[in-house]
Order: sequence, then C-alpha cells, then structure tokens
Amino acid sequence: MKLKSVILTLCIGALLGTSCTIENEDSSTYPSLISELADLETNAQGVMHRMLTDGGEQFYLSNPKSGYIADAVYRGLCGYTKIQGSSKPMAQLSSLQHVVILRDSTERPKKADPIKVVSAWRGGEYINLHLAPKTQGGVQHWGFRKESIKEENGKKHLFLSLHHNQNNDRTSYTETVYASLWLEPLKEIGKGDSVTLAICTQNGFENFKFVY
Repeated sequence: MKLKSVILTLCIGALLGTSCTIENEDSSTYPSLISELADLETNAQGVMHRMLTDGGEQFYLSNPKSGYIADAVYRGLCGYTKIQGSSKPMAQLSSLQHVVILRDSTERPKKADPIKVVSAWRGGEYINLHLAPKTQGGVQHWGFRKESIKEENGKKHLFLSLHHNQNNDRTSYTETVYASLWLEPLKEIGKGDSVTLAICTQNGFENFKFVY
C-alpha cells in the first residue's frame, strides 16, 4: 500500500497559474465546480496525477503537479471540475486545501482542549471532521486516542477521543480546519463494527458514532 502522507501547504495560484472572475454570463455554459475530500496519488516520479474521491470516483488530473514524494498518497479538500469527452475519467484541479491527518496519540499525555465541531461524517475509508478552532496563528496538535473496546452480539465497538492540544495558542479568531481519521489501520475492528469518536467542545464531550 502506498505511503499515506499529509498535504502540508499548497497555494491555489500555484495550481492555476492565474485566476480570474467571470460575471454576467450564463453559468450553465461552465462545468460545475465540485468540492470534496479526496486522496491524491503520486507516481514513481513524484508527480501528483490521480485523485480518488471519498465518493468512490477516480480521476486522472489534466493538470498534474510535480515535486512530491514518489509513490505516496496525499489527502486534501479538492475543488475540481470533471472533463467530458475523454477516453478515461479526467478532472481539472482548481484548488487544494490542507487536511490534518489524525494519527494515534494514545501514548502521549492526554489533552482534550475544547473545540467547535461544525460537522462530522464518514467518507470512504475515513472519519472526516470540519472543525472551527480558536487561534492566534500558533501551532496546535491533533490526533486520536484509543479509550476502550467492547463486544456485544459478535460485534465490536471501539471508543476513541479526539486528541487536541491548544499548545498555549491564544483564542483570538476562528479558523477552519478539516481533519481525517483513516480507519484502515484500526486493526481492533472490521466491517460491520462501530466506532464512536468523542470530542471535547465548549459544552462538554460530544459523541459521534459510525459503522465501519
């Protein structure tokens, strides 16, 4: 399996080269822009050339990008348009936003600083989170902790919690953060089992349950 990596930073301008705004035109003449979380694969030359969306669609990029780790999988919030009339599924990537990969932090000192949860959902192999942390531009730390596991009627239920360390970052303004927890490495559970992720908010812990 290819190496799962994190998209550290990408500039929309770097992807597009230029940008423009079109007004007073019939929008039906332009392809719809889709925004979706996806995995992006690189080839042996480190060229990002293929995208697998959480919805299960696979596209080759009409504007592949070089300079990445070879044979790796990156994770991002992608803005793209489908290209019609090609012999294979193609898409043009117009924007790419950083996604935090939540890694196992069970062995670290427990931290559950409160955070606002905008939404949480299952997408493909991931539990995805749209979070709204308070920040002053500092570095906050993210992950997940394995709390316990129960078994009933032949099904397992794994309980996790969000590891969030505010790290003394002041709460000056709200930032948008997307995060993904990859389910495949959780060997404790299999298809049909359940996962509950507990997240500390300003109003206490909120639980989000998903079936794997």
